[in-house]
Formats: sequence, C-alpha cells, structure tokens
Amino acid sequence: MAKFDDEFELKNGYFKINNSSNSSRSPSWFGTSSSDCKATCWQNCDCLGFDVPLVNGTSTGCRFWSVDCQFFEDLTASYSFVLSGQATPVKPPSAKKNGHKWLWVGIAIAAAVLVVVFCIYMLRRRIVSGKNGTKIQKILLKFMKSERPTDHVIAIENDHGNIRHPDLSVFTYESVLAATSNFSEANKLGQGGFGPVYKGKLANGREIAVKRLSKCSGQGTGVLLDWKKRFNIIEGIAQGLLYLHKYSRTRVIHRDLKASNILLDENMNPKISDFGMARIFSHDELEENTSRIVGTRGYMPPESVEGIVSVKSDVYSFGVLMLEIISGRKNNSFYNDDRALNLVGYAWELWKEDRGVEIMDPTLVETCISHQLLRCLQVGLLCVEENAAVRPAMSDVISMLTNESMQLPLPTKPAFYTERNPATTGIDRRGPPIISINDLSNTDLEGR
Repeated sequence: MAKFDDEFELKNGYFKINNSSNSSRSPSWFGTSSSDCKATCWQNCDCLGFDVPLVNGTSTGCRFWSVDCQFFEDLTASYSFVLSGQATPVKPPSAKKNGHKWLWVGIAIAAAVLVVVFCIYMLRRRIVSGKNGTKIQKILLKFMKSERPTDHVIAIENDHGNIRHPDLSVFTYESVLAATSNFSEANKLGQGGFGPVYKGKLANGREIAVKRLSKCSGQGTGVLLDWKKRFNIIEGIAQGLLYLHKYSRTRVIHRDLKASNILLDENMNPKISDFGMARIFSHDELEENTSRIVGTRGYMPPESVEGIVSVKSDVYSFGVLMLEIISGRKNNSFYNDDRALNLVGYAWELWKEDRGVEIMDPTLVETCISHQLLRCLQVGLLCVEENAAVRPAMSDVISMLTNESMQLPLPTKPAFYTERNPATTGIDRRGPPIISINDLSNTDLEGR
C-alpha cells in the first residue's frame, strides 16, 4: 500500500527482495490488526509497505517489507499496502478508470458551459434585434399616422382585411421574401439600371412588384434599347394611361408619371408603377382644384402650381417622358451660359429651327426611323403645351403615334421656364408641396 498525504494505497501485486543487494533483509512479521500494521510501518523509516498473507484461509498478521525490497504490480496477485514514493509508481487499474471517468466528466461540463453561453448570446442578440426592430416599426407606424392629408391616396386593404388610407405601407423583409419566393428567377419581371424587379403575392393575395437594388447599380442600359423597343415602350405607356383615364372602373390620375415609375418586363413591355400620389375621379369629373401640390419637378405641368389636377396633367408628364426616351437625356440636364434650359425648351428650339432629328439619342443612329422620331417629337411638344385645354387626350396621342396618315397640328411654345423662387409661386399660401422621394430619375426635394 502506497502513502499519499498520510494515507496508504492499496495495490494488487507483490513484494520481492532485491537480488542485487546482499544486505537485503527478509520481511518481518507483526501479528496485529491492519490499522496497527499501518501505524507500525509508518513509524519505521525502512518500511516500504506490508501485506496480509492468508494461511489456510486465516490471517497470520502483517508482513512488513523494507526499502531493500521492490513492489511489482500484478492484477492477479493479492492486495498489498505500499508507502508512496518507495515502490514502482504504477497506478492501479481503478485509478486509470477513475482518471478516464473524470476526463469525460470535465469534457461534458465544458461542453455544457459552452452551449449555455452560446444560448445566452443568441437570446440576447434576438432580444436586442427585436427591440431595434420594434423601435423602427414604431417610427414607421408613427409616420403612417402623420397629419398629412390622405385624400390623394387610393384606399387599400391590409393583411387583416381593414380598409384604410395610409400614406405609407410598411412591409417586413421576411414578408417580401415570402411574397417573391426568395427573389426567385421565375418571379423576375425585368432588369433596370438600379437592379432587378420581381413580382410577388402577399398573404392576402394582393400582387406586388418589388425592386431589389443592386450594390453596383448604374443608371440605364441604353444601348440595349434600340428604336423599335423605345417606340413600343412609348406606345405601351400611352395605352396604360388611356386605360387609367378612360377604361378603368374609376378614372385614375397618376400625377407622378416619370422614367423611374415605368417598369419593363423581360419582353421590354412597360408597366406603370407607384400610385402613391394617384387621385381617383369619377368619369363625369374633368378636373379638380386640390389643396396640395404633388409630383416631381420637371414632369409637373404649369397648372399644378395652382393645385389643378386633370387627365391633362398626366398628358404633360407623358410628353416630357417621351422626349426623354427619344433623346436619352433627362429633362433637367441642359444648361447654357445665361439661363437654365430644360429638355422641353431644347426640343422646342430644334423644332423651330427644323433640326428636330438632332434630338435623337446617339445610340439610335443605326436603328432609328427618322420620320417616326420626328413624329414623336411633334406629339411630345403637343403634350407639353402651356394651355392644358389644347393638349391632346391620350386616345388622340395613340392615334397620332400609330396612324402615320393622320395630319398633326403644329405645336406652339411649350410650358418651359426657369425655376422660380418657391416664395413667389403661392406654395406657402396653399401649404407645403408633396413631392416624390424617389430620386432615381429627375426627382428634386426642393419646392417648386
């Protein structure tokens, strides 16, 4: 038995006198109890350990072994008591098993601690994320409940079946993913300069279109739009406006028609989007004087400064958009030394000087049909007339574009002018304007 911290260790094995030493002493005997044997061996500095042999099944006492002996571990032998540090340092089998046992216990405890720490981290992260999400949602909901008038917004049905007139509809990213099947290619409608557009369906069955902005977005892929495609786009937009103005169940005035609100599908068919500023008329209503001015600078007709809204408001915007499509330039991209000059003014000057073909986008040189281009220029100038009453209706616009034998009236000086000080336009008198926040095309966040 070996001693650790004043204790003996019980081992399987046997003692053997060293043959190399002639002075090795034979084991001595002490006939007493095991506790007495331990005390006796402990008090003797030469005592290596002791065993308790059995003779005819009866104990004859303790047999002490001196330091001249050596202990050999043998799992088949009887137990012996060995003092620590004196015998061969071999652990008994039970110690090895216990060592492995505690090793696995330690590994299990460490793993459990790691799992608990990870769970606490994820739970805290979810709580923080939830708090931030709730905060953002509250801000958006507060914005939805703003004091802005909602008479210009079409009533919609939310996911809970409630009818209301919100200024802004808020959707979670998860709901958009679900609606578009995780932006699957099967739902892709087209590709724009700022990213692809996908169709989707909300939980209540309402169909939506979602533009997914690209990290490396750029404005336009103009080379891909030859003259035939552009003319088809112009005609398609005109057909869409005709439906809204005449064939829809209720007459709809879009009021924010511009390039960034036209979506193209995989076949380059145009779709009018973003009806956030639209206004509903009954079919017997021709125009209305509203208390707010809405739209995007450059696409707004002059009468909009006085709050007058009619189908001719969209006609004016369509004329500007058509001039942009055939020229490949924005309405507000023209400047000279003494005054700002927009695309409408530039087109009018070319028309007066019989140089209308010069408005053509340079990328259209090989595909353009010149007489169609000039016809589009003339129709565009008719749509942007100063006087709304002389602007053609969308049904007449379609006839002018498609019927080449139709005689077109001559345009007069269009409604183009340099930007005026908002204080002189009467905007303050009628309240702040509502302008589009979509700055992907010609949007400007300043008052008109």
